[in-house]
Amino acid sequence: MGLFVGLVFLFPLLWFILALFILVWVYQDAQSRNMNGALWAVIVFFLSVIGLFLYLLVRDSPHPLPAKPITRVCPKCGQVLDEDAKYCPRCGRALE
Repeated sequence: MGLFVGLVFLFPLLWFILALFILVWVYQDAQSRNMNGALWAVIVFFLSVIGLFLYLLVRDSPHPLPAKPITRVCPKCGQVLDEDAKYCPRCGRALE
């Protein structure tokens, strides 16, 4: 009987600690992505698992990769090349 009572109190405590860790993670992750961390923590708190899935769906990437501008294209095969390339790595054509 004592073990059962201990488990009855242990399970809600572990669930609370897990929920607290998730809220802190959502707050910090949202702040690192320039989103409103407090708002997302409140949403996850009230909507629980649904709020967490919603956050994971709409969060932005942390560091978007800058698009490298196309500066040169091989006239023979269309391969995008570096500006200082002397030959095309795909077809081997010499470039001017």
